[in-house]
Amino acid sequence: MEPDLGVGSQIVLKVKGTEQHFHIVGIMEMIGNETVGYITYMPIGTFNSMAHQVNHANMAVIRTTAGGPEQRKELASAVERAYQDQGLQVTSIFQMDDERLEIDSAFGVLVDLLLVMVLLLAFVGGLGLMSTMSLNVLERSREIGVIRAFGGSNRSVFRVVVLEGVAVGVMSWLGSLILALPLTWLFCRYIGLSFLSMPLDYRYSVSAAFIWLGLVIVLSAISSSLPAANATRLTVREVLSYE
Repeated sequence: MEPDLGVGSQIVLKVKGTEQHFHIVGIMEMIGNETVGYITYMPIGTFNSMAHQVNHANMAVIRTTAGGPEQRKELASAVERAYQDQGLQVTSIFQMDDERLEIDSAFGVLVDLLLVMVLLLAFVGGLGLMSTMSLNVLERSREIGVIRAFGGSNRSVFRVVVLEGVAVGVMSWLGSLILALPLTWLFCRYIGLSFLSMPLDYRYSVSAAFIWLGLVIVLSAISSSLPAANATRLTVREVLSYE
Protein backbone atom coordinates (compact mmCIF):
# COMPACT_ATOMS: atom_id res chain seq x y z
CA MET A 1 0.00 0.00 0.00
CA GLU A 2 2.91 2.34 0.70
CA PRO A 3 5.69 1.66 -1.83
CA ASP A 4 8.01 4.22 -0.22
CA LEU A 5 8.13 2.31 3.05
CA GLY A 6 10.61 -0.48 3.70
CA VAL A 7 12.96 -1.93 6.27
CA GLY A 8 14.68 0.94 8.06
CA SER A 9 11.94 3.48 7.28
CA GLN A 10 9.78 5.37 9.73
CA ILE A 11 6.02 4.85 9.82
CA VAL A 12 3.33 6.79 11.67
CA LEU A 13 0.46 4.77 13.19
CA LYS A 14 -2.50 6.04 15.18
CA VAL A 15 -2.89 4.29 18.54
CA LYS A 16 -5.87 5.27 20.71
CA GLY A 17 -6.28 8.42 18.64
CA THR A 18 -2.65 9.47 19.09
CA GLU A 19 -0.07 9.35 16.30
CA GLN A 20 2.99 7.28 17.17
CA HIS A 21 6.24 6.93 15.23
CA PHE A 22 7.66 3.46 14.61
CA HIS A 23 10.84 2.11 13.06
CA ILE A 24 10.27 -0.72 10.53
CA VAL A 25 12.56 -3.67 11.26
CA GLY A 26 10.88 -6.28 9.05
CA ILE A 27 8.05 -6.91 6.58
CA MET A 28 5.83 -9.98 6.30
CA GLU A 29 3.30 -11.00 3.68
CA MET A 30 -0.27 -11.47 4.85
CA ILE A 31 -3.84 -11.44 3.61
CA GLY A 32 -5.50 -8.09 4.21
CA ASN A 33 -7.23 -5.07 2.71
CA GLU A 34 -8.68 -1.77 3.80
CA THR A 35 -11.88 -3.47 5.01
CA VAL A 36 -10.33 -6.36 6.93
CA GLY A 37 -7.38 -4.35 8.16
CA TYR A 38 -3.71 -5.18 8.59
CA ILE A 39 -1.61 -6.56 11.41
CA THR A 40 1.42 -4.80 12.86
CA TYR A 41 3.79 -6.67 15.15
CA MET A 42 5.63 -4.85 17.93
CA PRO A 43 6.97 -5.68 21.40
CA ILE A 44 4.15 -6.45 23.80
CA GLY A 45 5.49 -3.98 26.34
CA THR A 46 5.46 -1.13 23.82
CA PHE A 47 1.91 -1.90 22.75
CA ASN A 48 0.59 -2.20 26.32
CA SER A 49 2.09 1.14 27.33
CA MET A 50 0.68 2.94 24.29
CA ALA A 51 -2.76 1.31 24.47
CA HIS A 52 -2.87 1.65 28.28
CA GLN A 53 -3.32 -2.09 28.67
CA VAL A 54 -0.54 -2.91 31.10
CA ASN A 55 -1.30 -6.19 32.87
CA HIS A 56 -4.36 -6.60 30.70
CA ALA A 57 -5.19 -9.08 27.90
CA ASN A 58 -8.03 -9.47 25.42
CA MET A 59 -7.20 -12.91 24.03
CA ALA A 60 -6.23 -16.30 25.42
CA VAL A 61 -4.54 -18.84 23.15
CA ILE A 62 -4.99 -22.43 24.35
CA ARG A 63 -3.03 -25.40 23.07
CA THR A 64 -4.55 -28.80 23.75
CA THR A 65 -3.69 -32.45 23.25
CA ALA A 66 -7.34 -33.39 22.58
CA GLY A 67 -7.56 -36.07 19.93
CA GLY A 68 -10.45 -34.99 17.71
CA PRO A 69 -12.56 -31.96 16.73
CA GLU A 70 -15.43 -32.98 18.98
CA GLN A 71 -13.18 -33.17 22.03
CA ARG A 72 -11.71 -29.77 21.19
CA LYS A 73 -15.21 -28.30 20.89
CA GLU A 74 -16.12 -29.69 24.30
CA LEU A 75 -12.95 -28.18 25.73
CA ALA A 76 -13.78 -24.79 24.17
CA SER A 77 -17.26 -24.90 25.72
CA ALA A 78 -15.78 -25.79 29.10
CA VAL A 79 -13.31 -22.88 28.90
CA GLU A 80 -16.12 -20.49 27.97
CA ARG A 81 -18.22 -21.62 30.93
CA ALA A 82 -15.23 -21.26 33.26
CA TYR A 83 -14.67 -17.65 32.12
CA GLN A 84 -18.36 -16.81 32.49
CA ASP A 85 -18.41 -18.33 35.98
CA GLN A 86 -15.62 -15.90 36.88
CA GLY A 87 -17.60 -12.95 35.50
CA LEU A 88 -15.52 -12.59 32.35
CA GLN A 89 -17.46 -12.04 29.14
CA VAL A 90 -16.33 -14.16 26.18
CA THR A 91 -16.88 -12.30 22.92
CA SER A 92 -15.97 -15.11 20.55
CA ILE A 93 -14.11 -18.39 20.31
CA PHE A 94 -12.01 -19.33 17.30
CA GLN A 95 -10.86 -22.89 16.77
CA MET A 96 -8.15 -23.92 14.31
CA ASP A 97 -10.45 -26.71 13.10
CA ASP A 98 -12.97 -24.10 11.96
CA GLU A 99 -10.24 -21.96 10.40
CA ARG A 100 -8.89 -24.92 8.43
CA LEU A 101 -12.41 -25.89 7.34
CA GLU A 102 -13.09 -22.36 6.12
CA ILE A 103 -9.85 -22.28 4.14
CA ASP A 104 -10.50 -25.73 2.67
CA SER A 105 -14.02 -24.75 1.64
CA ALA A 106 -12.74 -21.55 0.02
CA PHE A 107 -10.28 -23.49 -2.14
CA GLY A 108 -12.46 -26.61 -2.48
CA VAL A 109 -14.36 -25.26 -5.49
CA LEU A 110 -11.12 -24.37 -7.26
CA VAL A 111 -9.57 -27.77 -6.51
CA ASP A 112 -12.69 -29.60 -7.70
CA LEU A 113 -12.71 -27.57 -10.91
CA LEU A 114 -9.07 -28.41 -11.58
CA LEU A 115 -9.72 -32.10 -10.87
CA VAL A 116 -12.61 -32.14 -13.36
CA MET A 117 -10.33 -30.55 -15.96
CA VAL A 118 -7.68 -33.18 -15.25
CA LEU A 119 -10.18 -36.02 -15.66
CA LEU A 120 -11.45 -34.57 -18.94
CA LEU A 121 -7.90 -34.17 -20.25
CA ALA A 122 -7.07 -37.73 -19.19
CA PHE A 123 -10.17 -39.03 -20.99
CA VAL A 124 -9.29 -37.13 -24.16
CA GLY A 125 -5.71 -38.35 -23.90
CA GLY A 126 -6.92 -41.93 -23.56
CA LEU A 127 -9.07 -41.58 -26.70
CA GLY A 128 -6.11 -40.09 -28.56
CA LEU A 129 -3.86 -42.96 -27.51
CA MET A 130 -6.50 -45.48 -28.58
CA SER A 131 -6.72 -43.89 -32.03
CA THR A 132 -2.92 -43.81 -32.33
CA MET A 133 -2.56 -47.47 -31.39
CA SER A 134 -5.35 -48.44 -33.81
CA LEU A 135 -3.45 -46.73 -36.63
CA ASN A 136 -0.25 -48.43 -35.52
CA VAL A 137 -1.95 -51.83 -35.70
CA LEU A 138 -3.11 -51.12 -39.26
CA GLU A 139 0.26 -49.79 -40.39
CA ARG A 140 2.14 -52.71 -38.82
CA SER A 141 -0.12 -55.44 -40.10
CA ARG A 142 2.74 -57.12 -41.98
CA GLU A 143 4.89 -57.08 -38.83
CA ILE A 144 2.05 -58.70 -36.90
CA GLY A 145 1.70 -61.25 -39.66
CA VAL A 146 5.38 -62.16 -39.44
CA ILE A 147 5.03 -62.60 -35.65
CA ARG A 148 2.02 -64.87 -36.20
CA ALA A 149 3.80 -66.81 -38.99
CA PHE A 150 6.71 -67.59 -36.65
CA GLY A 151 4.33 -69.01 -34.08
CA GLY A 152 3.45 -65.92 -32.10
CA SER A 153 0.36 -66.45 -29.98
CA ASN A 154 -2.56 -64.08 -29.50
CA ARG A 155 -1.24 -63.33 -26.02
CA SER A 156 2.18 -62.27 -27.35
CA VAL A 157 0.61 -60.02 -30.01
CA PHE A 158 -1.71 -58.52 -27.40
CA ARG A 159 1.21 -57.93 -25.04
CA VAL A 160 3.33 -56.22 -27.72
CA VAL A 161 0.60 -53.70 -28.56
CA VAL A 162 -0.26 -52.98 -24.92
CA LEU A 163 3.38 -52.54 -23.93
CA GLU A 164 3.88 -50.13 -26.81
CA GLY A 165 0.88 -48.11 -25.66
CA VAL A 166 2.19 -48.05 -22.09
CA ALA A 167 5.60 -46.91 -23.38
CA VAL A 168 3.92 -44.01 -25.22
CA GLY A 169 2.04 -43.10 -22.01
CA VAL A 170 5.23 -43.15 -19.92
CA MET A 171 6.98 -40.88 -22.43
CA SER A 172 4.06 -38.46 -22.24
CA TRP A 173 4.39 -38.55 -18.44
CA LEU A 174 8.07 -37.62 -18.69
CA GLY A 175 7.19 -34.72 -20.97
CA SER A 176 4.47 -33.57 -18.57
CA LEU A 177 6.98 -33.45 -15.71
CA ILE A 178 9.12 -30.99 -17.65
CA LEU A 179 6.10 -28.78 -18.38
CA ALA A 180 4.66 -29.11 -14.87
CA LEU A 181 7.65 -27.48 -13.17
CA PRO A 182 7.14 -23.97 -14.64
CA LEU A 183 3.34 -24.33 -14.93
CA THR A 184 3.01 -25.16 -11.24
CA TRP A 185 4.96 -22.04 -10.35
CA LEU A 186 2.72 -19.93 -12.62
CA PHE A 187 -0.44 -21.46 -11.10
CA CYS A 188 0.78 -20.76 -7.57
CA ARG A 189 1.57 -17.17 -8.46
CA TYR A 190 -1.49 -16.14 -10.46
CA ILE A 191 -4.09 -18.11 -8.47
CA GLY A 192 -2.67 -16.70 -5.23
CA LEU A 193 -2.69 -13.16 -6.60
CA SER A 194 -6.25 -13.58 -7.87
CA PHE A 195 -7.74 -15.01 -4.66
CA LEU A 196 -5.43 -13.81 -1.88
CA SER A 197 -3.58 -10.82 -3.39
CA MET A 198 -0.32 -12.67 -2.72
CA PRO A 199 1.46 -15.57 -4.47
CA LEU A 200 1.13 -19.03 -2.97
CA ASP A 201 4.18 -20.93 -1.75
CA TYR A 202 5.66 -22.99 -4.59
CA ARG A 203 5.88 -26.67 -3.67
CA TYR A 204 6.20 -29.49 -6.19
CA SER A 205 4.69 -32.78 -4.99
CA VAL A 206 6.97 -35.66 -5.96
CA SER A 207 4.55 -38.23 -4.56
CA ALA A 208 1.71 -36.85 -6.69
CA ALA A 209 3.92 -37.16 -9.79
CA PHE A 210 4.46 -40.87 -9.15
CA ILE A 211 0.77 -41.38 -8.36
CA TRP A 212 0.01 -39.83 -11.73
CA LEU A 213 2.55 -42.22 -13.31
CA GLY A 214 0.52 -45.15 -11.98
CA LEU A 215 -2.68 -43.63 -13.38
CA VAL A 216 -1.01 -43.06 -16.75
CA ILE A 217 0.14 -46.69 -16.93
CA VAL A 218 -3.36 -47.97 -16.11
CA LEU A 219 -5.03 -45.57 -18.56
CA SER A 220 -2.53 -46.44 -21.31
CA ALA A 221 -3.07 -50.15 -20.79
CA ILE A 222 -6.86 -49.75 -20.95
CA SER A 223 -6.68 -47.51 -24.03
CA SER A 224 -4.40 -50.00 -25.82
CA SER A 225 -6.52 -53.03 -25.00
CA LEU A 226 -9.07 -52.52 -27.80
CA PRO A 227 -6.43 -52.04 -30.57
CA ALA A 228 -4.52 -55.01 -29.14
CA ALA A 229 -7.68 -57.15 -29.22
CA ASN A 230 -8.25 -56.15 -32.85
CA ALA A 231 -4.64 -57.13 -33.64
CA THR A 232 -5.21 -60.64 -32.28
CA ARG A 233 -8.16 -61.12 -34.65
CA LEU A 234 -5.98 -60.64 -37.74
CA THR A 235 -5.12 -63.89 -39.54
CA VAL A 236 -1.77 -64.63 -41.14
CA ARG A 237 -3.28 -64.61 -44.63
CA GLU A 238 -4.96 -61.23 -44.10
CA VAL A 239 -1.95 -59.43 -42.68
CA LEU A 240 0.55 -60.81 -45.22
CA SER A 241 -1.69 -59.75 -48.12
CA TYR A 242 -2.28 -56.29 -46.61
CA GLU A 243 -1.05 -53.37 -48.73
